[in-house]
Amino acid sequence: MDSKDLVTRLEVSMRFQPAVLSARQDLIKTRIFLVEKEKNKNLAISTHDSVKSRLSELTSGRGSVLARIGPATLYEFWLDVPGL
Repeated sequence: MDSKDLVTRLEVSMRFQPAVLSARQDLIKTRIFLVEKEKNKNLAISTHDSVKSRLSELTSGRGSVLARIGPATLYEFWLDVPGL
């Protein structure tokens, strides 16, 4: 390979450099975007599970458990005392 051929190849590669740099920047931005979307998805799933659990408590008519003392259980809207 002679020096003229090397210069030609260098010039061709230099023409692609801006496109390669731009593509790398786009790739980095896309990875950041995907990480944030994954975090948002996980937050949505967590929120959904929490709301679903609360809805289940409310549809039971008792609400959530506030305290348990021996066999008795105190709910938000209910008192459960076995044997009474």
